[in-house]
Formats: sequence, C-alpha cells, structure tokens
Amino acid sequence: MVKRFNGRIIRRLSSIGVQESYTGIAAKINRVTFSFLFFLQCMKALGIKEVRL
Repeated sequence: MVKRFNGRIIRRLSSIGVQESYTGIAAKINRVTFSFLFFLQCMKALGIKEVRL
C-alpha cells in the first residue's frame, strides 16, 4: 500500500512541477522529518486547501 501511495504522490507532485525520485519521497515520508515546504507541496498536490492545527 505504501508503495502505491508513494507512486501516486510522486505523480501528483510532478504535475505541479516538483521533481523528486521515488527513493527521495519514500525516504522523506519514512523518516517523518521533512520540511514544511515539502508538506505544503504534498498538500497542494493532494488538493488539500486547509489544514487545521
């Protein structure tokens, strides 16, 4: 399941102009220490417009 999700997020990130390899995305997600910019890019790629904290 994780591999399938990573493939989808990579395609969606690519569609908004973010170029990242499968290995790079998987490493960021698995270590759970990614930048806020990467988080925002993922939210945009997934079509999420609001994040409540």
